Amino acid sequence: MPMAISAPNEYATILRFFMLCPIPLHQLMGLAYNSIYSIDRYQELKTALFCGYNKPIPVRKGQRKNTAWYFYAGPFGLNASISNVLVKNNRTTTRGEQIMLIPEFTLNLQVRVWLMTTLAALLVCSAAFAQQPPPPPGAYDAAPYLGQIRNTYVYGDIWERPGLSARDRSMITVAVNQATYATNELRLHMGRALDNGITQAELTEIIAHTLWYSGFPTGVNAARVAAQVFEERGLSAIPPGASSRQPPVNPELEFPEAYSQTPYLRDLLNQVLYAETWTREELSPRDRSMITVAVGTALYASSEVRYHIGRALDNGVTQEEISEIITHVTFYSGFPTGVNASRVAAEVFEARGLAIGDSRFPGAPYLDELISGLVYGETWPRNQLSERDRSLATIAVTLANYQTDQLRVHLGRGLDNGLTTQEISELIAQVTLYAGFPPGVNGSRTFAEVLQERGLPLPD
Repeated sequence: MPMAISAPNEYATILRFFMLCPIPLHQLMGLAYNSIYSIDRYQELKTALFCGYNKPIPVRKGQRKNTAWYFYAGPFGLNASISNVLVKNNRTTTRGEQIMLIPEFTLNLQVRVWLMTTLAALLVCSAAFAQQPPPPPGAYDAAPYLGQIRNTYVYGDIWERPGLSARDRSMITVAVNQATYATNELRLHMGRALDNGITQAELTEIIAHTLWYSGFPTGVNAARVAAQVFEERGLSAIPPGASSRQPPVNPELEFPEAYSQTPYLRDLLNQVLYAETWTREELSPRDRSMITVAVGTALYASSEVRYHIGRALDNGVTQEEISEIITHVTFYSGFPTGVNASRVAAEVFEARGLAIGDSRFPGAPYLDELISGLVYGETWPRNQLSERDRSLATIAVTLANYQTDQLRVHLGRGLDNGLTTQEISELIAQVTLYAGFPPGVNGSRTFAEVLQERGLPLPD
């Protein structure tokens, strides 16, 4: 939807009028004294002001004209849905999208103060404001653009989307950060989870459930972090309501024929994981399904994602919630994991006769907008790195993480961006020393297939 703006003026004010375009408070995204960028076709804008409200004008590159109070509300946040219209921080518009004009007006000091105070009060009362915690001190000093992504996309957009509750988002974020051994983020999100209504008993149960899918070392690390968070908050070291093991007697086996070559693994799967862990009352089956889909997505575990998306649907998780889980997890485990899970989800939805939309990523359609906007529309064109350098970095990461489908895509993109076959061959060897031989061998095999498809010779 086009955004309503005023033409440049000494006291230009950007806002959505509640009378003309009412919005829920949880969508209020920001109020600040900041620089805005007006349009280079100023005369055309000025003329259009006389046409009244909502006159569409195509936008080209912008120029800095003035400073203004802005008030912007929308589902995507600053530098996101408006990133191709008006962009902050010395960046300009890039496409011929449209904006909606509202008549400009000059505010006297009293009115400006009143407007400022009123909008600030609304913001303080909004759930969006409450859901945007300050970043850890110094966390983004060395990577300010990363801080912008964090504020604009992660907290300004993803955490505010209505598809999942704040509690659900905290639950899956804790699980994913445990699974990926992201200790600092895990500590932050354990505190956030408690603030969002997850109890101590539920938090410790998330840890116990997740370790079955990400390994005991991740559970041991998460338990240590949880103990520190509880102590810092003055909470009981032993969570109220948490129960000890209660092994079932003569449980019904969910997969009696599984893993016949490894009977002990079969016993763990049936008697401990499904008959015991999945039936514990600290978390509902719905919660456990959401956690398991999230962790499977983050770990690029396609077969687990496939099975547990189906199980999640059976446990009351909706198709829309599954799509939102994948989208949310993408920002904590990387876009390749989200793309992979989206593909798997679309296959499950289709197999169950569920409707899927017309999108490149029908299992999580919002990824289409994020990848087109944030990844390729905003980040890849930044001039701080060449496209060749970005291809090198992306190949290295997808190789190290054994993300074969995305590796294949970016090997081809790397060749298109000027990397030689010898350079990519050397990169594979370099990354192997840090990621291990299994992903290195997979990378070598995948690169050979890409070269064969393109009719290119193998490197020396």
